[in-house]
Amino acid sequence: MTLLVDAVSYLFSVVTLAAIKAPDTPPPGADGHPGLRRQVTEGFAAVLRHPLLRTICLEAFTYNFFVQFGETLIVLYALTVLDLSAGMLGLAIGIGSLGGLAGAIVAPRAVRRFGFGRTFIAGTALGCAAPVLVPLASGPPFAAGATIAASYLVTGFGVTISVIGSVTLRQTVAPAHLLGRVNAVMRLASYAAVPLGAAATGLTAAAVGVRTGLFLGAAGLALPTLILLFSPVRRMSTTD
Repeated sequence: MTLLVDAVSYLFSVVTLAAIKAPDTPPPGADGHPGLRRQVTEGFAAVLRHPLLRTICLEAFTYNFFVQFGETLIVLYALTVLDLSAGMLGLAIGIGSLGGLAGAIVAPRAVRRFGFGRTFIAGTALGCAAPVLVPLASGPPFAAGATIAASYLVTGFGVTISVIGSVTLRQTVAPAHLLGRVNAVMRLASYAAVPLGAAATGLTAAAVGVRTGLFLGAAGLALPTLILLFSPVRRMSTTD
């Protein structure tokens, strides 16, 4: 029933998209616009050649790859190993949205006080370190659920600050005429990591167990922070 409700909710998207009455954009190659192949090539070249764009693209890929260990295994681990109820797990995960709201409020103030680079890296570090609390959760269901909730709360806070930093940097340094193509490459890299990470999660968990798989995913989440630390982002006080 839960999956059915979720599926039906997508009908709202269909209705709202169908209600958009904007004119179609010219086809590729029309009115002097470059063809699709050239646009794709230019987008990849812009990302690969720019040290900052290349950095945040790799950071996003590694995060989305290793975060799948937690996203894929959390339900199995919480319901079968920790004996949480579905409602308690849903509440624990939902608390992460409060962390995201707090991160959105704090991000601009933190940048003004500590600088862009430090804030971006600190938010990434928080968001990538907190998932280790999930395989550390233990004890009665309430205590285990509270630990998972804390993990999602801190993760939501840190990741929101990180995403704000990444998107701000991307939109600032990308050439204006290539911004759409740069965004497309970034999203491709981010979303391509999801199925790859999920497949790696399944193979890993089958080989070493669910809890160990969660620990391995948490260890892999150190990479996004290290990528930023050993990049020009660390020395940035602003995005100007």
